[in-house]
Amino acid sequence: MYEVIGIAGTSASGKDSGAEYLAQRYGYLHISTADLIRTEAIRRYGSDDQYLLRKIGHEMRQQMGKGALASTAIAAYTRSADEYAGVIVSSYRIPQAADVIRQSGGLLVFVDAPVEERYKRLQGRNRTGESKSLEEFVQFELDESAGSTQNGLNLSAVRDMSDIQIMNDSSEPLFHAKLDSLMTDYAPPQVPTST
Repeated sequence: MYEVIGIAGTSASGKDSGAEYLAQRYGYLHISTADLIRTEAIRRYGSDDQYLLRKIGHEMRQQMGKGALASTAIAAYTRSADEYAGVIVSSYRIPQAADVIRQSGGLLVFVDAPVEERYKRLQGRNRTGESKSLEEFVQFELDESAGSTQNGLNLSAVRDMSDIQIMNDSSEPLFHAKLDSLMTDYAPPQVPTST
């Protein structure tokens, strides 16, 4: 099994719930970069509004470096590695975070689902500042996907860098089965030993 796994994906695709499922089932530490940003936004402004999260995330990347949130997650695992089988870093939206995970020997996974299903899930979360209409949701996603935002988000590049793409378009048990296959079907590359 991989010691480091990165799970990225579109909004409300199931990436964090999938990461949490794997963490619980296989003894991994799960750290969501979005939760790191959300915690900082609430600390500074008392809000986790979606547009505020983009602003705070951009500021954190400017201050700490573009891959710093993924590095922070991996460092947190390293300090307590004897307690976990590995670390799952989720919710990153920039290629530099994927680079950090890959350079740590990690497996990069991308989760997606049909846009209408994701919008329905998003409405069920009822978070402050999230898209009110399907059209607004699609535009928000286009901004994140194409790297057209000022803050360097580029979900399309993250998708392209991924080793595996999973479509979460059916039941939760089937999604979990797809995730379980990550742990059984994909092994890290073997480093040749010298003789």
